[in-house]
Amino acid sequence: MNILKRQYAKVIDKITVEFAPKSLGGVVGFDNNESLCNANGYYFLKFSPQTGNTALYELIGNEVIQSWVDIDTELYAARVVELIRAKYSENEELAILRKGLAAIDTKAFGEYNIFCEACKKAAKLEQLGG
Repeated sequence: MNILKRQYAKVIDKITVEFAPKSLGGVVGFDNNESLCNANGYYFLKFSPQTGNTALYELIGNEVIQSWVDIDTELYAARVVELIRAKYSENEELAILRKGLAAIDTKAFGEYNIFCEACKKAAKLEQLGG
């Protein structure tokens, strides 16, 4: 018998959710306790079949509803590169990647990676109108 566990999440923005932690405030199994999750802003996440390339999340009542849309992936990729280039040249980016892979400067690589993830999120939100 395959029983799926209910998952609880908090909507951060229209493309990001934070899943309820396994423990919170010393309570182990927090993510399995609906009343504790709801009291802390985590609500049942209602998944939907994937029908697009980008998931959207919205809090409706006491449920986080997932839906799907298609964004223009070429436009998205070009915008991500544009945002990254505002801070890093291509040569700077390659140097950071080489040093990160060689474990010479993992701090710079970590900062670069966080920045790139923020660029990806910003580009996606721009395409979605917000």
